[in-house]
Amino acid sequence: GDGGDESFGGYARHFAAARLAFMLGLPLAPRRAAASALLMLGSETWERLLRAVPLPAVVRRGLSGQKLAQVLGAADERELYEQLTSLGAATMPADPRAGGVDAVPLLPNLAARLMYRDTVRYLPGDILVKLDRASMAVSLEARCPLLDHRVVEFAWRLPTALKVRNGQGKWLLRRVLRRYLPEALFERPKHGFDVPIGAWLKGPLRDWAEELLARPMLGREGFIDPGRVKTCWQEHTSGRRDRAGELWAILMVEAWLNTACQLNTRPPGAEAIADTVDAAASLVQ
Repeated sequence: GDGGDESFGGYARHFAAARLAFMLGLPLAPRRAAASALLMLGSETWERLLRAVPLPAVVRRGLSGQKLAQVLGAADERELYEQLTSLGAATMPADPRAGGVDAVPLLPNLAARLMYRDTVRYLPGDILVKLDRASMAVSLEARCPLLDHRVVEFAWRLPTALKVRNGQGKWLLRRVLRRYLPEALFERPKHGFDVPIGAWLKGPLRDWAEELLARPMLGREGFIDPGRVKTCWQEHTSGRRDRAGELWAILMVEAWLNTACQLNTRPPGAEAIADTVDAAASLVQ
């Protein structure tokens, strides 16, 4: 099924786009003032406010006061996309440079432009990497029928209204499925392939994680903010917030750096890493 979400509008950010688009038309200053006000609300107040907003359930589940504040304060669509796809509200990289060239063709609406960004960034950089690693680990040659160029070309000729409708994504694909399958098999909440990293970090992996996050090198390279990492760890282990996604990403970086040091290899600093990312992005373009 890989590729269906990107071509036919299957992510919550695609559903929310119609309700978020008007915000970018408002002046930046009042939007950022509203974002600051949101950050001052307590979690209970925020939950009551969120219940009063007419949003699809799948979108509401992924929102918090901090996340909405980030979205409200976005200067443009590029920043809006970065906020919608970030791991969480706590940004821990210290290097301000974003990765790669940002060029989006003239598409009719925000939802279509978000789908385009997902197609050229998230799909090849994350989803298909996962698929390739998992399949090749057991010597399988996997193929994605929904990424057949004829299907993708057909999808991009369709109006967005045939993809996202009434707060639901992949509308056209669902209509086709009704011809062949009972609705109970596909009209249900989206299920990913998540593993219980959050519980592991509080349990069997806690000592390993604490040792990595306490390493003196954590802030030396200049692209990770140790203070934010510490706050994130405390929030997660105390149960105040689920920070598994952010912490796992940082732990993978630190595990890699640790291995590099053991091999007597000097790990690259923030500038070298940013230059490498920029060079790779230019090659892709």
